[in-house]
Order: sequence, then structure tokens, then C-alpha cells
Amino acid sequence: MTLDLRTAPLADVRALDLRRVDRDPWADEAAIWARLGAVLDRIPAAGWDRPVAPSDGGGQPWSALDHVGHLAAWADEGIAAIVRVLDGAA
Repeated sequence: MTLDLRTAPLADVRALDLRRVDRDPWADEAAIWARLGAVLDRIPAAGWDRPVAPSDGGGQPWSALDHVGHLAAWADEGIAAIVRVLDGAA
């Protein structure tokens, strides 16, 4: 049975070993991003600034906007690392 990463219960997704060699990492990543997009699509415009999770560092609670900004910042870091490798600098 193939688990649909876009819709499966999170407990089932977390139980998977997504690093197995027989998995397609590009398909897995696309499915997870689609799942995130579906969640974000359900947030009303007025809800983006609302606190939704405590800060691990003890600061202010994080909003959905904070979480998306965090993901975007790490995506930028990943892109920069790939560019350095392609340029031969890493």
C-alpha cells in the first residue's frame, strides 16, 4: 500500500523512513509541500498574525506568518549552498 503524503494522518507520515533508497525524494518533497500549501490555504487573511505555537527559545509565540518566513529563510540558505557547490566554492 502506498501512503499519500498529502493526505495521510501525520502519525503515519512520521512513521515512514523517507530516506529509504526505494523512495523518490523529489515526489516526497512535492507531496509534503502540497500538504503544507493545503494547510496554508485554509488560513483566513486575518489569521496569519495570530499566535499558533510557543517559541522554543522562550520568546513570543510564533504565528503562521513566522513559520512561513522561517521556512523561506531556510530555503534561501539551501539555494545559496547549492549555488556555492555549482560554482565550485564548496
